[in-house]
Amino acid sequence: MVFSKVTDLIGNTPIIQLPLVQSDTRLYIKVEKNNPGGSMKDRMARNMVVAALKSGRIKSGGTIVESSSGNTGIGLAIAAIEFGLRFIAVVDHHAAQDKIAIMRALGAEIRYVKGDYGENEVAVVERQRMAAEIANEIPGAIFMNQSDNAANAGGYADLVRELISQIGKIDAWVGCVG
Repeated sequence: MVFSKVTDLIGNTPIIQLPLVQSDTRLYIKVEKNNPGGSMKDRMARNMVVAALKSGRIKSGGTIVESSSGNTGIGLAIAAIEFGLRFIAVVDHHAAQDKIAIMRALGAEIRYVKGDYGENEVAVVERQRMAAEIANEIPGAIFMNQSDNAANAGGYADLVRELISQIGKIDAWVGCVG
Protein backbone atom coordinates (compact mmCIF):
# COMPACT_ATOMS: atom_id res chain seq x y z
CA MET A 1 0.00 0.00 0.00
CA VAL A 2 1.34 3.45 -0.91
CA PHE A 3 0.46 6.44 1.28
CA SER A 4 0.49 10.11 0.29
CA LYS A 5 1.30 11.64 3.68
CA VAL A 6 3.22 10.58 6.76
CA THR A 7 0.20 11.03 9.03
CA ASP A 8 -1.61 8.31 7.06
CA LEU A 9 0.78 5.96 8.86
CA ILE A 10 -0.47 6.99 12.32
CA GLY A 11 -2.45 4.21 13.94
CA ASN A 12 -3.27 0.71 12.82
CA THR A 13 -0.20 -0.41 14.71
CA PRO A 14 0.34 -4.14 15.16
CA ILE A 15 -0.78 -6.04 18.20
CA ILE A 16 0.91 -9.14 19.57
CA GLN A 17 -0.66 -11.73 21.87
CA LEU A 18 1.85 -13.12 24.32
CA PRO A 19 1.29 -16.63 25.64
CA LEU A 20 0.84 -16.87 29.38
CA VAL A 21 1.67 -20.17 31.00
CA GLN A 22 -1.11 -21.72 33.10
CA SER A 23 -3.44 -18.76 32.85
CA ASP A 24 -6.83 -18.00 31.37
CA THR A 25 -5.69 -14.41 30.86
CA ARG A 26 -4.81 -13.11 27.41
CA LEU A 27 -2.02 -10.54 27.24
CA TYR A 28 -1.67 -8.28 24.22
CA ILE A 29 1.02 -5.75 23.42
CA LYS A 30 0.23 -2.90 21.05
CA VAL A 31 3.34 -1.77 19.18
CA GLU A 32 2.88 2.02 19.19
CA LYS A 33 6.55 2.51 18.28
CA ASN A 34 5.39 1.71 14.73
CA ASN A 35 3.77 5.14 14.45
CA PRO A 36 5.89 7.41 12.21
CA GLY A 37 7.17 9.50 15.12
CA GLY A 38 7.88 6.41 17.20
CA SER A 39 5.22 6.77 19.89
CA MET A 40 1.51 6.88 20.63
CA LYS A 41 1.85 10.66 21.03
CA ASP A 42 1.58 10.93 17.22
CA ARG A 43 -2.12 10.08 17.59
CA MET A 44 -2.95 12.86 20.01
CA ALA A 45 -0.67 15.42 18.36
CA ARG A 46 -2.41 15.04 15.01
CA ASN A 47 -5.81 15.05 16.70
CA MET A 48 -5.04 18.34 18.49
CA VAL A 49 -3.92 19.97 15.22
CA VAL A 50 -7.00 18.74 13.33
CA ALA A 51 -9.29 20.02 16.11
CA ALA A 52 -7.54 23.43 16.14
CA LEU A 53 -7.92 23.72 12.36
CA LYS A 54 -11.60 22.68 12.44
CA SER A 55 -12.38 25.16 15.21
CA GLY A 56 -10.52 27.97 13.45
CA ARG A 57 -8.05 28.44 16.33
CA ILE A 58 -5.31 28.07 13.73
CA LYS A 59 -5.27 28.51 9.98
CA SER A 60 -2.98 27.13 7.30
CA GLY A 61 0.34 28.94 7.50
CA GLY A 62 -0.10 29.56 11.24
CA THR A 63 2.25 28.59 14.02
CA ILE A 64 1.93 25.90 16.67
CA VAL A 65 3.89 26.42 19.87
CA GLU A 66 4.18 23.62 22.43
CA SER A 67 6.13 22.66 25.50
CA SER A 68 7.57 19.21 24.91
CA SER A 69 10.29 16.90 26.09
CA GLY A 70 10.19 15.07 22.78
CA ASN A 71 7.46 12.66 21.72
CA THR A 72 4.61 15.17 21.49
CA GLY A 73 6.94 17.59 19.74
CA ILE A 74 7.82 14.97 17.14
CA GLY A 75 4.12 14.23 16.56
CA LEU A 76 3.31 17.94 16.24
CA ALA A 77 6.22 18.45 13.82
CA ILE A 78 4.84 15.67 11.63
CA ALA A 79 1.32 17.14 11.72
CA ALA A 80 2.70 20.63 11.00
CA ILE A 81 4.23 19.35 7.77
CA GLU A 82 0.92 17.85 6.64
CA PHE A 83 -1.08 21.00 7.32
CA GLY A 84 1.47 23.62 6.23
CA LEU A 85 2.11 24.99 9.71
CA ARG A 86 5.19 26.29 11.48
CA PHE A 87 6.10 24.51 14.70
CA ILE A 88 8.08 25.85 17.64
CA ALA A 89 9.00 23.38 20.40
CA VAL A 90 9.91 24.76 23.81
CA VAL A 91 12.24 22.34 25.59
CA ASP A 92 14.42 22.22 28.68
CA HIS A 93 17.70 20.52 29.51
CA HIS A 94 15.93 17.18 30.05
CA ALA A 95 14.83 16.84 26.43
CA ALA A 96 16.72 14.02 24.74
CA GLN A 97 19.13 15.25 22.07
CA ASP A 98 17.99 12.58 19.61
CA LYS A 99 14.38 13.78 19.91
CA ILE A 100 15.45 17.39 19.45
CA ALA A 101 17.39 16.34 16.34
CA ILE A 102 14.31 14.58 14.94
CA MET A 103 12.10 17.62 15.60
CA ARG A 104 14.65 19.85 13.85
CA ALA A 105 14.89 17.44 10.91
CA LEU A 106 11.10 17.69 10.60
CA GLY A 107 11.33 21.47 10.43
CA ALA A 108 10.66 22.43 14.05
CA GLU A 109 12.26 25.47 15.59
CA ILE A 110 13.67 24.68 19.04
CA ARG A 111 13.61 27.17 21.91
CA TYR A 112 15.22 26.40 25.26
CA VAL A 113 13.90 27.67 28.58
CA LYS A 114 16.30 29.84 30.50
CA GLY A 115 17.17 29.39 34.13
CA ASP A 116 19.32 27.40 36.48
CA TYR A 117 17.65 24.03 36.80
CA GLY A 118 19.31 21.12 38.52
CA GLU A 119 19.89 17.86 36.69
CA ASN A 120 16.97 16.37 38.66
CA GLU A 121 14.60 19.26 37.87
CA VAL A 122 12.27 19.37 34.89
CA ALA A 123 11.17 22.88 33.94
CA VAL A 124 7.61 22.01 32.86
CA VAL A 125 5.98 25.12 34.33
CA GLU A 126 8.57 27.40 32.74
CA ARG A 127 8.28 25.57 29.40
CA GLN A 128 4.51 26.07 29.40
CA ARG A 129 4.79 29.71 30.43
CA MET A 130 7.35 30.39 27.72
CA ALA A 131 5.32 28.54 25.05
CA ALA A 132 2.21 30.58 25.89
CA GLU A 133 4.27 33.79 25.77
CA ILE A 134 5.79 32.96 22.38
CA ALA A 135 2.36 32.09 20.95
CA ASN A 136 0.97 35.42 22.19
CA GLU A 137 3.80 37.30 20.45
CA ILE A 138 3.35 35.69 17.01
CA PRO A 139 0.32 36.62 14.89
CA GLY A 140 -1.64 33.50 13.90
CA ALA A 141 0.07 31.33 16.52
CA ILE A 142 -1.48 29.11 19.16
CA PHE A 143 -0.10 27.47 22.27
CA MET A 144 -1.33 23.91 21.78
CA ASN A 145 -1.23 23.27 25.56
CA GLN A 146 -1.32 19.48 25.41
CA SER A 147 -1.79 19.24 29.19
CA ASP A 148 -5.09 21.10 29.07
CA ASN A 149 -6.29 20.42 25.53
CA ALA A 150 -9.54 18.48 25.23
CA ALA A 151 -8.52 17.19 21.77
CA ASN A 152 -5.56 15.39 23.38
CA ALA A 153 -7.90 12.65 24.62
CA GLY A 154 -9.38 12.16 21.15
CA GLY A 155 -6.19 10.56 19.89
CA TYR A 156 -6.33 8.05 22.70
CA ALA A 157 -10.01 7.38 22.03
CA ASP A 158 -8.98 6.36 18.51
CA LEU A 159 -6.44 3.98 20.06
CA VAL A 160 -9.12 2.34 22.21
CA ARG A 161 -11.49 1.96 19.23
CA GLU A 162 -8.64 0.40 17.27
CA LEU A 163 -7.86 -2.03 20.11
CA ILE A 164 -11.48 -3.10 20.41
CA SER A 165 -11.71 -3.68 16.66
CA GLN A 166 -8.52 -5.77 16.76
CA ILE A 167 -9.19 -7.97 19.81
CA GLY A 168 -12.76 -7.41 20.94
CA LYS A 169 -13.64 -7.01 24.59
CA ILE A 170 -11.03 -5.48 26.90
CA ASP A 171 -11.28 -6.22 30.62
CA ALA A 172 -8.21 -4.27 31.75
CA TRP A 173 -5.81 -1.82 30.17
CA VAL A 174 -2.28 -1.08 31.27
CA GLY A 175 -0.35 1.58 29.41
CA CYS A 176 3.37 1.91 29.69
CA VAL A 177 6.13 3.85 28.06
CA GLY A 178 9.41 2.22 27.45
